[in-house]
Amino acid sequence: MPGPETLALAWILALAWDLLRGEYPNRWHPVVWMGQATTWGERLFLGRGPRLEFWGGLLMTLVIPAAFTFLVWLSIEAVAAWPLVQVLITAFWLKASFAWKALGGAAETVHQHLAQGDVETARFELRSLCSRNASQLNEEELTEAAISSLAENLSDSVIAPWFFAVLFGVPGAIFYRAVNTMDAMIGYKNHYKDLGCVAARTDDALNYIPARLTVLFLLLARSVRGWLRTLDNPSARAAWAVARRDHARTPSPNGGWPMATMAGMLGIQLRKPSAYTLGLPLRPSALPLIHEAWRFAELAAALAWPWFLAAAIVMAGMYQ
Repeated sequence: MPGPETLALAWILALAWDLLRGEYPNRWHPVVWMGQATTWGERLFLGRGPRLEFWGGLLMTLVIPAAFTFLVWLSIEAVAAWPLVQVLITAFWLKASFAWKALGGAAETVHQHLAQGDVETARFELRSLCSRNASQLNEEELTEAAISSLAENLSDSVIAPWFFAVLFGVPGAIFYRAVNTMDAMIGYKNHYKDLGCVAARTDDALNYIPARLTVLFLLLARSVRGWLRTLDNPSARAAWAVARRDHARTPSPNGGWPMATMAGMLGIQLRKPSAYTLGLPLRPSALPLIHEAWRFAELAAALAWPWFLAAAIVMAGMYQ
């Protein structure tokens, strides 16, 4: 495992790349490779009967994340004699595990199209944030879907990878990202229900703590913004009350926590027809609230990063 100095530089480089450049080109993006591996497994097992699909899905959930984890570990350890190269390779893999800038960019794209009255394109672009069928959603429903996805993906795409990078190093972050990618592709209760059930349950287990940590950092972000300026939004305490009351209303055992917290912070309801209603209707779900939600999410990530960095350095020192 890289030493504390190497790891600290890698974390800084990974964050700098994310904020300045965003995602890697698809050709060089490990998450794209994970998706390709999942698609290959899907072609191999899907449609071959529930029993084979289940065992095939189990095999995929064991092999794909483990293979990527081993690849990361091997590539980092193989260059241990060249510290600068090790910093760069560690930073490359760490950046691949999280997506801070892309999360805000996806929400901004939906906001821009709605602001221009282009609902059809906004429905299409919502796919970058979530898998919800947006074909019949109106502007208010698209706004709520974008805000819900911002909150949930803050946990899935930012906090969770950092959490596992702290506990198990960069290979741990990539293991999580591989499982999460598989869940996003096949973890649904439709024709994927047998193939993707193991990936979905594994993702639920991995996200248990990160989802709740995300609530902590969102509430901290609300408190910090409240200290800096007067806000019309409900207080952090009020948002926490909404989170405690509504978090279990979603099908996901984890997604309801950050989504209900965000609903409470904005003073709105976040709804998915026939699935859940979170929050209190203190004001309409107006389009500008997408920006407001992103301000909270971005500040939460900014407040979380130094803590995770410090913890990663301490853990690296312990492994030496």
